[in-house]
Amino acid sequence: LVLCNFFNANVIVDALASSGRSPKRFYDEGKWADCLATRADYYFIQFVTNDGKMKDASRYTDPETTFKSYLSNYVNQARAQGGVPVLLTPPARRNYPVLLKS
Repeated sequence: LVLCNFFNANVIVDALASSGRSPKRFYDEGKWADCLATRADYYFIQFVTNDGKMKDASRYTDPETTFKSYLSNYVNQARAQGGVPVLLTPPARRNYPVLLKS
């Protein structure tokens, strides 16, 4: 884990991330509960672009409603455990223009 390189041996980094999970799916699969069970001091939270597929109900979160709601839950629940939530900015989704020949 690259993150470990930024801390000394007194800090334990427990990576519980799961690739391809949206905020909804990570929560619904119980992975967030696993994170909370560690009773960590800090929770680094980042979701990328796996929540934008409207046709996939297991992943989709609306940017204006459910996405915000899930993030609020993560923050509030981490704080309730006595932890500090740290929201990491996701990388921007790449949208390449289609080049057409005339």
